[in-house]
Amino acid sequence: MDLETFMNTCKFYIIPQLITIPLVKLIKSVCSNELIKNILLEIIATAELCAINYEITAAAQEIGPMMFAVSTFIVMTVWLIRWGGIEACPNVILECMLIERNIRYMGILIIFAEMIGGYLAFKSMHVIWECFHQFKRSSVGCSTMFRKNSVLHAFIFEWLLTITHRLAIYTIAYLKEYLKLKFIPTVQALVETIFRTAVSGFVIIGSFNNPVLGACVRYGCSEIDNYESLLVYWIAPFCGSLHALYTLHLCKQFVTYLVFKSPTRDEKVILKLNDVGYNSL
Repeated sequence: MDLETFMNTCKFYIIPQLITIPLVKLIKSVCSNELIKNILLEIIATAELCAINYEITAAAQEIGPMMFAVSTFIVMTVWLIRWGGIEACPNVILECMLIERNIRYMGILIIFAEMIGGYLAFKSMHVIWECFHQFKRSSVGCSTMFRKNSVLHAFIFEWLLTITHRLAIYTIAYLKEYLKLKFIPTVQALVETIFRTAVSGFVIIGSFNNPVLGACVRYGCSEIDNYESLLVYWIAPFCGSLHALYTLHLCKQFVTYLVFKSPTRDEKVILKLNDVGYNSL
């Protein structure tokens, strides 16, 4: 890959931010209703995340694994710093809804907002690509993991990778007490880069452990039918998150038992939003 190709790809990373920054300032200055403001910001944040990941995935075969990893790390760090506690990940919102029952209504609204953001990203990136004919992308590409004879393997991969990914994020949540706050986005971006490059992203394009990001790949591939998309991009991450949340609960029970040297009952070990690294709802 030459430098020119990489710079052309970087332009597509910058364009979504040039669009979203003025929108965010406008919403914060005009909208006084906190619920509506949060929903709109969730849509914009998810759209931006999906747009840049859509471009990363489309350019993956051109820029090579090294630049794929570097660009993923950079854009994820910038996005995490900009958006703070916004996850733009429906399965994470599901975890929060299970932990805090009083936020279920808000959680459902956020999941729908994230779905809208993902669809807007798909539509907007095609418009942006049309405006830059010399850098035009024809398709995001279809992953080999979604061939007709490997849908079950894709489901298992996505399920297991989501479990591992969420457990890694839980670990970062516990390390917040020992790491400086400014280092948290960098550490989390590093984890995301490892999962999307070394573990799954470059080898199995489309494995993002996030339904809205997976949908971006599905929109660009006519070979993936709705059943396969639902099974791999939605059911697998949700199952993975539930499995990871249960594992976290068991670990917390075990630690509590070691500390107090007595059996613990389920109702005494309560998970909190801080345990899963979420502080926005």
